[in-house]
Amino acid sequence: MGANKPVALSDEELVRLLRQAAGGLGLRAWVVGGYVRDKLLGRPHPNPDVVVEDGDALKLAERFAELAHADPPVTFERYGTAQVTLPGHLVEFVTARAESYAPESRKPDVRPATLEEDLRRRDFTINTLLMDLDGRIQDRGANLLPCSRSLYDTCSDGVSSNRFPYEQQGSIRPAIRGNHPGSEPAAPR
Repeated sequence: MGANKPVALSDEELVRLLRQAAGGLGLRAWVVGGYVRDKLLGRPHPNPDVVVEDGDALKLAERFAELAHADPPVTFERYGTAQVTLPGHLVEFVTARAESYAPESRKPDVRPATLEEDLRRRDFTINTLLMDLDGRIQDRGANLLPCSRSLYDTCSDGVSSNRFPYEQQGSIRPAIRGNHPGSEPAAPR
């Protein structure tokens, strides 16, 4: 791994390092999606997704990796994304973006966007839940916070017809495993 071998981090320590990295770079970043849902439900979720508003997610990923003594991030410059792997965690970073799709491709064309535009591109409303790096959770329009058992719904204009079936498969895996909000674990066979 990095210069000093990374150790397993608690959720609190991971978020503290994210806050330190973002603050040092003057970036505004949010944890989004499943991590936030699971935090609300009191469940572990070791793999946060981080969206950077008005900044560069690749730079945040680099600084976070340094602070966590991890290997340099794996970056995907075309998409403005990066991944940092730590013991027990995979942290994914994305620069707030909008997407469009050519009819013959499942790979998006991306452009920088506002946080609100980024949230609208997301496939399911659960993925629009935000947590700032001080732990405050926001629901900007999905109206999921009052629900103790939330339902997945598609975002109004965030679903591309050629992308949805693939991502739909990923959304039902937790339900099959019994990890979906409101689901019961499957009985052993």
